[in-house]
Order: sequence, then C-alpha cells, then structure tokens
Amino acid sequence: MIVGIGLDVVGLERVARRLSEGDGERIVRRLLTDVERRIWEGLSEKRRVEFLAGRFAAKEAVAKAFGCGIGGVMGFRDIEVVPGERGTPVCRLSAEAWKRLGLSEREHAIHVSVTHEKTTAAAMAVVERK
Repeated sequence: MIVGIGLDVVGLERVARRLSEGDGERIVRRLLTDVERRIWEGLSEKRRVEFLAGRFAAKEAVAKAFGCGIGGVMGFRDIEVVPGERGTPVCRLSAEAWKRLGLSEREHAIHVSVTHEKTTAAAMAVVERK
C-alpha cells in the first residue's frame, strides 16, 4: 500500500551558484551524509552540481512522501540516497528519523528515482507499506 508520494525539481544553475559562493562547503556538509560526500568528492565539477541537485531533490521528495517535509521530523542528513548494485538509487533513513516518524523500517520501503537534464534535476519518491 502506498503511504505517500513526493516530487521535487531543482535548477542546476541555482545549485552551481550556491556552491561557488562562500557557503558552498557548508551546504555540502548540511545536505550530504558521509557516504554521499565521499561519492561527491570523486566527481568532476559539473557532475558535482548534478549530484548535489539530484540529492537535494531526492531528499525533499522523500520528506514530502512521508508528509513531514524537511525540518522537525527529519533533516537532510537523515536521508541517504546512494547507487545500488545496478546503479539505481537506494534510499535509507537514519534510525532516528524512523523513530521520530513513529514508523518501522521493516514495514516500509522507500522507492526513489532521480533524473538530470540540461538545466534541472528532479526526483520522485514513493513510500510503501510492505
């Protein structure tokens, strides 16, 4: 059974501009988990913008799918989106986020799709009760 659906779209130019400003490092630390950051560090500058925009969109979409948004219940670093075995995105929530949501990880699945185009990144998330 579907619990919720979320969608988010992010402009790549906006992300590139924020990264080039003085607070770019702070933004990366705020948005990415340690695992995501290691992936990000191995990318070219162009791919870094796409990766960060895609992760931002995915995390916003996941929070929307749970109906809570980013803020009190879950933050950006509570949501991790990494490539799975086939390269498709795999999403995990921190144990603390599951607890704050009052939900069980064993009883739910999070499905995420991320795409990049010339000027935008977009992501869709579906939360499913198993």
